Amino acid sequence: MGSVLPASVPRVIYLDADTAVHMDIRRMWEEPVGENGIAAISEDAITGHDMVPKFLCQAGIVPLGAYFNAGVLLADMGTLRARRNLLFDGLDFLAQYPRCKCFDQDILNYFFARECRHLDTRYNTFVVCERRLPGAAPAEKIYHYAGNSLGLDAEEPFNRIFYEYLVRSPWHDIEFLSHALKEVRRVQGDRTRTLRRIANLFSRRRRVAVGLARYESQIRDALEMEEGEPYISERNMQEFRLEPGMVCVFFTGEYESNRAALVQEGYREWEDFVDGREILACDEEGAPWDDFDVLAGW
Repeated sequence: MGSVLPASVPRVIYLDADTAVHMDIRRMWEEPVGENGIAAISEDAITGHDMVPKFLCQAGIVPLGAYFNAGVLLADMGTLRARRNLLFDGLDFLAQYPRCKCFDQDILNYFFARECRHLDTRYNTFVVCERRLPGAAPAEKIYHYAGNSLGLDAEEPFNRIFYEYLVRSPWHDIEFLSHALKEVRRVQGDRTRTLRRIANLFSRRRRVAVGLARYESQIRDALEMEEGEPYISERNMQEFRLEPGMVCVFFTGEYESNRAALVQEGYREWEDFVDGREILACDEEGAPWDDFDVLAGW
């Protein structure tokens, strides 16, 4: 930033593109910075002491409590401009520590973490963490939608905040809408192909459904299962063995663990078993659309 912004700019608030300022930004602007010219928010504090492990902390290079999230920063430009070789120093750092995967954030922490002033978490609130709190509701904060936490449901309060600001921004135009709808069509096409593949598999085989006991009637109706096609409670799955000509259809959130166990026993996905949640609607406990798959294309 020091080489791009004019010398007349005394300080800067940096915001990641996946943030929404839902408060008076002047409050952050008026905060003091650390001795090294940086003020940021501790990632350990943001995540409620459940931070994804970072190599710099694991290696003892940066103390856990000092490691900050670089998605929201307050920077004194005079101090930063005095560090003229930060770009090249950062590249040297990455070459020295190839296990660092949060590239720009790890660079900044390596050089600035120890003298950085930590700000209140209201200036960088992870939505994915906020949603876990009992009775969580939007407040005057800067919301950070890291960790694929922005969904397509605009009725959900935290998603709504982001979209309300998006539609008021210069980036909300016909090109944006056109591209967004294109991504929705792409995901819908992928799901249609998955459903066709499942239908073709069912047409050749006798089905056995696996799920929670309370959903048996609902799933039997959805699949129009015949009387001779069994429904196995998830609890009794270990006692069941597939017979030749059968395909096992899972309606459970434990699909990945069941998948791993079946593969280990020699069964083949899309031949002997399949994730049945793809053929149920969301209100039938089916697999929801992968919102991030849509949004990633934007």
